[in-house]
Amino acid sequence: MQYLAKRYNFISLNRLVTAIEKKDWSKIPSKALVVTIDDGHMGNFRLLESIKKYQVHPTIYLCSHIIGTNRHFWWKSGYQNIKEMKSLPHRDMLQKLRTQADYWPEKEYDSRQALNISEINAMQSFVDFQSHSKFHPVLINCPDNVSLDEIKGSKSKLEKILNQSVTHFSYPNGDYSQREIDFLKKCGYKSYLEIGTKADATFSRIEIENKIGLEPRAKNGEKNIISKTSDDYFKDLDGNVKFDIKVNPSF
Repeated sequence: MQYLAKRYNFISLNRLVTAIEKKDWSKIPSKALVVTIDDGHMGNFRLLESIKKYQVHPTIYLCSHIIGTNRHFWWKSGYQNIKEMKSLPHRDMLQKLRTQADYWPEKEYDSRQALNISEINAMQSFVDFQSHSKFHPVLINCPDNVSLDEIKGSKSKLEKILNQSVTHFSYPNGDYSQREIDFLKKCGYKSYLEIGTKADATFSRIEIENKIGLEPRAKNGEKNIISKTSDDYFKDLDGNVKFDIKVNPSF
């Protein structure tokens, strides 16, 4: 983080979204860096001192019905073929996880994997918490009612926990369709973050633990912005990654 702080200017996701919304980049510094973290793993709490020291202003997208519990993330259930799980219809995925890994989303284990509420409260003055669904399913493999409930239910619960509005969403696994975009609009989200192929800027892999010197190519002369996501504790992303932030109502 010290290396990044010397070379980039940390800005919040809200500041970036406001610039996109207003089409005014005058308040975005050069070499701006947006840090986003998915899921809300308990290891994120260890970042707090660095977040405060370097004034990072990150956004952590939380799985609302896993944080504050001893529930586990489905890909940490012990089932080995994660790629297979992502290809199955939601019902079949849950059935296979239950029969072969003794996993179901509401199951409480002896230990937790996600942030607890006291940790979230301690971080809230320095971190922007937003929505990453309830249980991190593959939304495009879910029936309509499940996909909507994951998007709507997460927002509702997080707003109660945080006592603030939740207006940004990151798609679990980066998967979505027009249906999910429509659900986000319906639920009152302001933006979403995708990892895909239709991006406004292309970002090369960033390795937080090593020296880096990679910069993005900004679109239409806009200022360079780097955005970084991770599973837990700033893990690397594999290969070239494209980020595209869409702002309602023009998604």
